[in-house]
Amino acid sequence: MKIKLKNVCGLILMVCAVVSCDLDTTPTTSLDAPNVYKDTKNAERVLRGAWNYIFNTGSTYASIGMGSIMLNDDFAGSDAVRTRSYGFSGSYNLTNGYSRGEYNGVLWDLMYDPINNCNGILKYIDDVAGTKEDKARIKGQALATRGYAYMILATHYSFAIDKDPNAVCAPIYTEPTDNEVALTGKPASSVSEVFAQALSDLEDALLFIPENYSHGNDANAQYQIDYSVALGLLARTHLYARSWQKAYDYATDALAINSYLMNENEYKSGFNDYTNKEWMWGLSCTIDDNMPCYLFYFKDCTSDGYTNLNADPYFKEEFEDGDYRKDLFDWGQTAYGDWAMLNKKFIFKDLDNMLADLVLMVSIR
Repeated sequence: MKIKLKNVCGLILMVCAVVSCDLDTTPTTSLDAPNVYKDTKNAERVLRGAWNYIFNTGSTYASIGMGSIMLNDDFAGSDAVRTRSYGFSGSYNLTNGYSRGEYNGVLWDLMYDPINNCNGILKYIDDVAGTKEDKARIKGQALATRGYAYMILATHYSFAIDKDPNAVCAPIYTEPTDNEVALTGKPASSVSEVFAQALSDLEDALLFIPENYSHGNDANAQYQIDYSVALGLLARTHLYARSWQKAYDYATDALAINSYLMNENEYKSGFNDYTNKEWMWGLSCTIDDNMPCYLFYFKDCTSDGYTNLNADPYFKEEFEDGDYRKDLFDWGQTAYGDWAMLNKKFIFKDLDNMLADLVLMVSIR
């Protein structure tokens, strides 16, 4: 099995990223900001480093990056069943909300380090060398990335906003932190304030990301937030914030750009390939950067993996006969020999090289 981390042209530490052609190890507190953000090329590297951190950071193989957080969220639902296998026990037993360990700590780091990178970009991007168009796009993507991070924090560190709009959630940082601020910290804001920050960032991002900009079919750019993804994130965030009409409106705008619905063969192909035209946003993994793919061992019931993610047996009956999604359910044995309702929705694209692309947003489902 190959597990390699790519060399990132950007350092993700407690403070803003330092960039070079290889992984630097010098914190930006020892460099002047003009040396860090000297041009749009370096600023883009800082942003790329933030997303590398989001996808690749974790404490165990069961907590690698944002993909594992999404899988962790699945185990908090009523349609998923966890059998006797490694990982996600706290989520499935609903006990991981009572400690600083497991996903609570992992997710916190996954969001706040990239937030700090984005704060550095937003502070200096207007004065770096480069074209006006590139600076605007990078600024918009930094805003959208920060908005995405605050949306994730708002939905994971407090109850739903309509339960208590003033409930304590997480601190808000909009300026780069230094060591003193990082050690001292800031008081947590309310869940309403965190959602407001997320929505403000995402709405501002639309002012800077060109409507005709798209990450297209570039395998190395699938993580980048283009205009349609920003619309989708606004729809998702307004949905969580209980702004129903705005959620509908932004979703309609996103679907005006991409409303493709995958056919039966595409749906049954394994949810592992960014070239699927229904995918709006995702991560394309390579042999040199395949760490995020490891989570497929928890989902792919056809591989010699953990076969961890299984369906509630009654969930299958929610699908009508003739619905081809029902064909993916089947009784079988897990890696530990337990009988469970397996589901063949997620399958490695290349098991030998441990490769699969991760989906973050689709146009319909």
